[in-house]
Amino acid sequence: MFKMLWQRLLWLMTMDRELSRAKVSANRVTLVVTNEWKDENDRVMLVKQLVED
Repeated sequence: MFKMLWQRLLWLMTMDRELSRAKVSANRVTLVVTNEWKDENDRVMLVKQLVED
């Protein structure tokens, strides 16, 4: 019983990690598409870049 629960937990953790990766990829694609759509003065910046500037 414990082994089955442990395997289920590991599977859920893996799925959560994969979902997080997919969200990051989607956000990057959104950023690129948005920047291509906007003109040079309205570029979208990553928060990290915004804070550093």
